[in-house]
Amino acid sequence: MATNEGIHMTGGRIDAGALAVGSNARATNSTTAAEQALTDQGHTELAGRLAEVVRLLEAHAASLDNPDEVKEATDTIAAELTRPKPNRTTLAGLLTALAAGVSPVATLATAVDALARTALALF
Repeated sequence: MATNEGIHMTGGRIDAGALAVGSNARATNSTTAAEQALTDQGHTELAGRLAEVVRLLEAHAASLDNPDEVKEATDTIAAELTRPKPNRTTLAGLLTALAAGVSPVATLATAVDALARTALALF
């Protein structure tokens, strides 16, 4: 009889930033500098929204037309968010461009929309 080195679930859900299962499995969950800076500034919800966009972008990059450009836009948004006084006009433009770039992936588009609503409500 073979040993199950996976997960056997009969209901419920797993919600993890990093998860590893099986022999010699490893998982890491690192916080980007922007996420840490936002958390340090007391913007934990915004940091979480940014982390979700980054996570989904990594997971769905192959489904995007220009994943490198989308990643670059995300990095630029992160940099703008961590400035002492983010430029709302710049931020709105970048978020609109990001939304257009991720539109082929519904879950990513939803995450970008949530990031935009949270960011623009703060700044």
